[in-house]
Amino acid sequence: MRIHALLLLPWLAACSSDLPPVQHMPNPDLASPRASEPAPVATPPVSDSMPEYDGTQATIANDVITVTVSDPLPAKAARLMAPDGQVTQAIAIDTERHMAHEDNGLRPSIGVGVAGGSSSNLSTGIGIGFPLFGAGETRTYSVTESRITFRLPDPAEYRRDWQRYAIAVDLDDGVNRRTFQMLPPAPPSP
Repeated sequence: MRIHALLLLPWLAACSSDLPPVQHMPNPDLASPRASEPAPVATPPVSDSMPEYDGTQATIANDVITVTVSDPLPAKAARLMAPDGQVTQAIAIDTERHMAHEDNGLRPSIGVGVAGGSSSNLSTGIGIGFPLFGAGETRTYSVTESRITFRLPDPAEYRRDWQRYAIAVDLDDGVNRRTFQMLPPAPPSP
């Protein structure tokens, strides 16, 4: 009988997954490309019911930089800042809203325990829990994907000094507001 229970253990463990969803943490070293620039304004998350996102990606093709930001807030403005202080505004910002669902349904759980003491024998135990009543928690929230486009005013200067440039993005839905900075993409190799 014990052999059958041990064979069922890996199968039951695969059915139980009470792990929280993966949370991406922003890298504070990427917040400001130069020490002489002010740090980005830190604001609290949009709300406790929405997870934080760090979904940014930047690409470059010819003389056009495209930045994609996935966040609950839409992008309202964006700037490419050159080392000499020149600021280039984004030529286009396209936003698309998606609904995201997170299901924390009730699932069976498994526990393994070992107990013992100096005056007693060692004992082990396996417990299996099955939810009987209640419903799992399901959260629905919106995620906005913003695509921001910049045209480089001087592609040759950008290739020479791209690591000293910065991109600032303003996220705003009319109620909540946040600004962040990021490094621009590396130019393609010649």
